Amino acid sequence: MESIIKLLKFCGFWGRPYQKFSLWQPLCHIAVLVVCLLAPGVIFIVRNSSNFASAISAAIESMGFINTILLGTTMLYHRSALENAYGDIRIALRIGKSSSIGDVQRNIEFLEKSTNFLFKGYTVFQSVVGTGYALTIPSLTVVYYVQTGQWPPLHGIFEADFFVFDFTTNVWLWVLVIAVGMFAMLCLISVLVIVSSFNWSFLHYIIGLFKLVHIRISRLNAFANPQSRQMELIEIVKLQELVYRCARTAEDTLNLFLLTQFGTCVVAICLTMMTLTLASNDQDLLIKMILMLAYILFNIFVYSMLGEELIATSTSLAEAAYGTQWYEWSIPEQRNILFIVRRSQKTAALTTGKFFAVNRSTFAATLQAAYSNFTVLRQMVHSH
Repeated sequence: MESIIKLLKFCGFWGRPYQKFSLWQPLCHIAVLVVCLLAPGVIFIVRNSSNFASAISAAIESMGFINTILLGTTMLYHRSALENAYGDIRIALRIGKSSSIGDVQRNIEFLEKSTNFLFKGYTVFQSVVGTGYALTIPSLTVVYYVQTGQWPPLHGIFEADFFVFDFTTNVWLWVLVIAVGMFAMLCLISVLVIVSSFNWSFLHYIIGLFKLVHIRISRLNAFANPQSRQMELIEIVKLQELVYRCARTAEDTLNLFLLTQFGTCVVAICLTMMTLTLASNDQDLLIKMILMLAYILFNIFVYSMLGEELIATSTSLAEAAYGTQWYEWSIPEQRNILFIVRRSQKTAALTTGKFFAVNRSTFAATLQAAYSNFTVLRQMVHSH
């Protein structure tokens, strides 16, 4: 996770030690997305509302831009709370590393390795999807020119290719627009990769720390000395409070973003399938929509799986505490066990705007809602 923090600092989304935090760098990232991507998308939809397939494609892209902008602004708004929570995670890891339990040490090592793997894997995935999305139009245009000696109708990287000048009749202006689009895509990918990787790694660490607490609770019966067991219980209570505090920060930070993410995902998946149905002969649009659909499904799937595991690991602590031989221990030890059980009865979970928890059922319900809306929309279009 250290590498992710370094990238956040490099892009200006994270504070540097002994330096005043400056907003200009992250706001420049967000401004590029608004000016070069979102604003042209809105103008394009208004001007091309008669072309249903193009308008839908531009709307789907604009939803992705809105989600990315919201992701970046959410990170900035909750930056101080997230920095404090990251400090709590480091404290919790130090507490865990001081434990003499071998399983705890092995789980911490696995936690660090799996987080690095998650970051690298998502970086590769997003780079492949982003590169494929950015190079589809230019590559097919150049291939057509090489094969025929004539330029096909010129388009930008994104469906919303509106600019203040007409670039569709001039190759050099088209090259300039492609260059601007690739720069905007680079900013888009950087915000997505860095901020999303932090969110996922942050949740992954919280889940891993809940598992460490579970391991330490389940090993309490091995302590023959009541004094040593009481010290271990006190440390477990402190560790559990740290992890729950981090989980609350994660939920407060992400709940509005997840509400928008899942809401737009239902609409975007529905419209993507509709676009694929209407534009089955448009090769450029098909490739772009398939990439967009893969991106949408991947993101909500990851959040759903992390939410499911967060719920499962946080609620497992009460069962682990109840499975100890607490009835044979002293009153102070039983009181600490009661603290653990009472706290774990309040489930740590991700929510969508405080409405419902994010888990595997949420993912399935999202796909079902998207397909239902798609079938209704398809019948409406065919009837007209």
